[in-house]
Amino acid sequence: MHKIVVISDYVCPYCYVAEEALKQAAEGREDMVTEFHPYELTRKPAPQVDTYHDNVRREKWAGGLVPDAESLGMDVHFPPCVVPRPYTHLAAEGFLYARERGKGDAYNEAVFAAYFTEEQDIGKIEVLKKAAGKAGLDGEEFAAALDSGIYAKAVEQERHETEGITKISGLPTILIDGRKAEIERYTLDAFKALLEEADRRQTEGVADDVCCESSEPAQEEEEEMHEGGCGDGGCFF
Repeated sequence: MHKIVVISDYVCPYCYVAEEALKQAAEGREDMVTEFHPYELTRKPAPQVDTYHDNVRREKWAGGLVPDAESLGMDVHFPPCVVPRPYTHLAAEGFLYARERGKGDAYNEAVFAAYFTEEQDIGKIEVLKKAAGKAGLDGEEFAAALDSGIYAKAVEQERHETEGITKISGLPTILIDGRKAEIERYTLDAFKALLEEADRRQTEGVADDVCCESSEPAQEEEEEMHEGGCGDGGCFF
């Protein structure tokens, strides 16, 4: 049995494509357990960023990430026409609500689609409420829970616990049996290869003792580019 840990944010395009690639790569397999942890790219009071009018980012995504997404059959806008890019604390609160009710995966799919396909502002409760309804949740109850702030502290605790799992220097961060996945492309073949490598390691009894290995510190300047992933200031290719 493989344990997959996915650390991700709803406004990270690489995260969305990675989740779809992983889902397709795992299709038909019954030897995987996936654990999702929301992790905000931009937290208050840090200023929100405008990805829609960032031509450098747009061109770099068009050169690699967009073709990967299209190869998976995804209908996406990278970047979406949502200015500024929303904070995702509320969306993360919604995930905790959905997870408690066994709808975490369906909620994630609906929220990612709301932002990257429908180009909706997922920082708004009304948008998240519709996503919750698509995930099979009671929209009114969901909205009331977010309005009450009952999950706000839980999101902070979730972040703290996530940072205890591994050093996070960019998103998505994916652990397969405790080992950080080295993601070079966001294609079905690339993610199948990751799972096949995990199969090989498990078959050969190779110890996975690197879940807490040290990695390079996260970049704090938005101008710094991250190869094939997201950093504190934004998502770069």
